[in-house]
Amino acid sequence: MAGMKVPVKVKVADDNSFTISVGTPPAASLVKQVLGLAKGSGEAGTVVAADMTLEQAMTVAKQKAPALTGGDLKAMTSEILGVAKSMGLTCEGQDPKAFQAALSAGDYDDRF
Repeated sequence: MAGMKVPVKVKVADDNSFTISVGTPPAASLVKQVLGLAKGSGEAGTVVAADMTLEQAMTVAKQKAPALTGGDLKAMTSEILGVAKSMGLTCEGQDPKAFQAALSAGDYDDRF
């Protein structure tokens, strides 16, 4: 059975009643799913595992939105680019950190 692991919290009260809450998958899992990867680089900064587009990063940001701290889609996408950096990915051929700087400078505002 294939699927994606998600965090689940089960709270049991004194009367044995319980509540279950299902969270969103980790951002790295969503990135891997969008890119069709089995895993990240393992040697981030040295070996590039894959290249993602800004639109793919935005897709993950939208899926993960409730758990991200960014106030808008641009800020949340920047958070996802941080995850991409730690996984050994590039964004549109650039190091994700450089792409984040260009994003902050407004270079990609027309795509939001």
